[in-house]
Amino acid sequence: MKAIRSQNGFTLTEIAIVMLILGLVIAAGITPLTRLIQSSQIASNQERLEAAREALLAFAAVNGRLPCPDRTGDGIEDQRTLADPVGFGCAGNLYEGFLPWATLGVQQTDYWGTRLRYRVSVQFTRAGADPAWTCGTVNGQSLAGTTLAGCT
Repeated sequence: MKAIRSQNGFTLTEIAIVMLILGLVIAAGITPLTRLIQSSQIASNQERLEAAREALLAFAAVNGRLPCPDRTGDGIEDQRTLADPVGFGCAGNLYEGFLPWATLGVQQTDYWGTRLRYRVSVQFTRAGADPAWTCGTVNGQSLAGTTLAGCT
């Protein structure tokens, strides 16, 4: 007479159901974790932008003007040269480029590694000794609303 063997183990259907349940549990746990990581990255980026804003305001308070943009990539503002006319505040009369991070002492990029762009108006880049600029005060609430009010 043959002995009856009992089978040990799981069927493919049981394994598939267990894998499906595990997949759902993992997916449910990853979504909040991803959102938490993204909000942390955004907060870190906001801190970098706030540091740049504060550095711009401090530079304006000390120098009576805003820095010129960095157009050469070295992080140092590109100021007017002797060859530029007196009306120019920045080298070559160019007022858009990158944030002069080395001049300001802040980080060069945002959290994701993109260099910070910077644009300034000619009126706000003239030094106090410039004959075209005789006085100025700093009024700053936000980076977009920061202005230097000047008089001649």
